[in-house]
Amino acid sequence: MKKSAPLLLALLAVVFVSACVGGTTTIDPNNGLKINEFSADRAIAEPTDLVSFFADVQNVGEVTASCVRAQLLNVDSWRTTTGETLSLQGISDFNAIGFSSSGSFFGNLCIGKNFCVSVAKGTTGGLSLSGFIGNIFSDLSKEAICSKNLFKNDAKLQQVFKFQEELAPPDKEKNRPGQSFTADWTLVPPVLPEGLRTQFHPAVRVTYVYKTTAAVKIPVMTKNEYESRINLGKAVSLPMTVDNTNAPIKIAVTRGTSPIVVNTDPDAMRLNPIERATYIIELQNVGDGIPTPAEFTGAPGQTGKEGGFVLGAITLSGSGVQFDDCLGTGVSAALNRGQIAAPSFVTPSFFTAGNQQLLLGGNSEILRLRSDRKAPFGCTLAIDRQAWTSRPFGEILMTFDLFYLYNVDKETTITVKGVEGNTPTF
Repeated sequence: MKKSAPLLLALLAVVFVSACVGGTTTIDPNNGLKINEFSADRAIAEPTDLVSFFADVQNVGEVTASCVRAQLLNVDSWRTTTGETLSLQGISDFNAIGFSSSGSFFGNLCIGKNFCVSVAKGTTGGLSLSGFIGNIFSDLSKEAICSKNLFKNDAKLQQVFKFQEELAPPDKEKNRPGQSFTADWTLVPPVLPEGLRTQFHPAVRVTYVYKTTAAVKIPVMTKNEYESRINLGKAVSLPMTVDNTNAPIKIAVTRGTSPIVVNTDPDAMRLNPIERATYIIELQNVGDGIPTPAEFTGAPGQTGKEGGFVLGAITLSGSGVQFDDCLGTGVSAALNRGQIAAPSFVTPSFFTAGNQQLLLGGNSEILRLRSDRKAPFGCTLAIDRQAWTSRPFGEILMTFDLFYLYNVDKETTITVKGVEGNTPTF
């Protein structure tokens, strides 16, 4: 026993050290990318010094971040290591990328006024809305914003921009941290008169494309089932559930019926074949940064307008359910615009395909963040009563697939003091 004690202590020490080295996987439910550090290698500098800046960015969300750009800001009066004036012209406009599908021309979409996509969507045939949102947008965003050719041949852009195509998210089950991206810059402080000391606050802005997926489950039961449960003393107040991925933009349902009680009485169905339920939904910015609004332009010659900050789709799954009026489209919305002559359980709206609502174009302009970091909108669902005559209860699933361009900032402080004499030489 005495001989085994040192061995046991040694093994315990190895386990302890391994645990310390391994650490824990950082996951933030309310952010995508996080700037762990942005610092300068000097607290005080003179106009003849080289100052190096360092940024450490990590994916702490739940999906892959793409098109990651780190931009150095608040350095307008600083110089390059060769003494030249720093180029701050920013990124020039990208060339528009054409997306062709059968049907009529819809318009151009620009994210951050730099990433533009021409979208053509026909009323028949062509790519489905889910296919567009799930695949095409991702491909186009990478092609436009993530084009390495934009950066590799432009030395001036490289003075203030650093680029990473993708950052993978953390994996909690495997104790694998999210992928990191580091960027560094070396600059020369501005020239100041002798005896003057001034604080500067250089900052880094990290811009990236991220995705939020959410699921809202709404309980449904027939009127007969509802009354039977009351008579038996069973619970009839069934809450809906809302689940979001770890991301800076969240979906919340602030008001709405739960459960939906469908009246399948024959007399009721003869009077009105549709049961309706309205929900107030919010897009909430819970992250440390801000999303970039999208800009929508019509056909050539038409005036553009700023839209909302997300692109995406809302999809309904469930028996006999479709959108009645959501963001200005749906059965009732089409009726009000005179697109259909009488109520019908179809959805002829250009933006709505059956049980799918596309957040793109004119309806997206509703989704602008207010000062409280929220963008509320209403959705009314239409449920076919006939579809529930043979089922006592169930649920409706509403899923959200949202894409957006998001920015996070961090700054550091450095004091620059003037030196004796005139402009320093290198």
